[in-house]
Amino acid sequence: MEAIVWFLCCAGVGYYADRKGRSKWRWGIASAIFSPLMVGIVLALMSDRSVERDVAALRMDQQQLRDRVAMDEKVMETRFSHMEGRLGGATEPVRALEEIALCPGCRAEVHPSDRYCPRCGEMLFG
Repeated sequence: MEAIVWFLCCAGVGYYADRKGRSKWRWGIASAIFSPLMVGIVLALMSDRSVERDVAALRMDQQQLRDRVAMDEKVMETRFSHMEGRLGGATEPVRALEEIALCPGCRAEVHPSDRYCPRCGEMLFG
């Protein structure tokens, strides 16, 4: 009966070691060789490695996210420069929105200062 209690205590120390981020087998065997109470006290005084492991995983995830964002920025910059190159080679100049007006009758483009539409002759803007 004492051997079963001893084994259960050693298993408990191993479980506690696993919860603290330590090797359950090493701590369980150490508690079987020495004393589950003494090894459990030593284990309780040691730092919790599971928190350190979680922090390291979060830092790695953050770095991967930063790398992905940097790569996406480079890709978008390349796409924009390619598009600017394609637009820069256009033969027809791009007109500003203020320079373009539409005739209410035929929907043709007219200059905003025109009084009559050159296409249909309708009176423009009042």
